[in-house]
Amino acid sequence: MPAIAPFSILAFLPVAGAVWYARRALAAPAGVTLIQTSLLLALALLLSPLAGLDFNVFVHLNNSILYKQVAAQLKPEDRLVVFYDYRPALPFYTQRPYVSYQSNNELAFGMTAEPRRHGNVDTPEALREIVRQSPGRVFGLIDPGDLKQKAKAIACYFRPTAFPQTPDTVVVELKLTD
Repeated sequence: MPAIAPFSILAFLPVAGAVWYARRALAAPAGVTLIQTSLLLALALLLSPLAGLDFNVFVHLNNSILYKQVAAQLKPEDRLVVFYDYRPALPFYTQRPYVSYQSNNELAFGMTAEPRRHGNVDTPEALREIVRQSPGRVFGLIDPGDLKQKAKAIACYFRPTAFPQTPDTVVVELKLTD
C-alpha cells in the first residue's frame, strides 16, 4: 500500500468539527447523524481520485490518471489491447473500445456481431494479425505480474513506452519482429 500523504488528515477536519459541535448533542439523533455524515465525507475524500495523485490513499486502485495520459497520446488510427484483465474504465477515458487478449469482457457477446472489430483474441497468431492490420500504433496494457509470468511467449512483441508505470499497469507498444 502506498504511503498516506501527510495532508490527508485534512479530510478528517469535518469529523473533528462535527464532534466539537455535537459533543453535547451525541445523545440526540441529529448529533449522531452529523458525525456519521462527516465520517462518510472524509472516507469519500480519501477514496476519490478527484483529489489528485498525492492526496489519494488508494489511487493505485484507479488508473484514471494513466488512462488520461494514454488517451492524450492516441491518434484515431491507434488501437488498444488489454492483456489478461478486464478494464471497464479504459473505454471511458480513451473514448474507444479495446481488444481483450485471453480475457472476456462484459461486451464479448455483443462484439461477436461485429467480427471485424476483434473484441477478443485468444492466440498469439490472432494478436499478430491485429498488429499487422492496424494502420497506427498498437498499445498494450498489462499487469506487471502478468508481464513477467504469463506473457513470456509474446514478450518479444512488446516495446517500452514513455508512459509511467502504475503498480497494476504497464503500457507497452506492440511491434512485430518478423
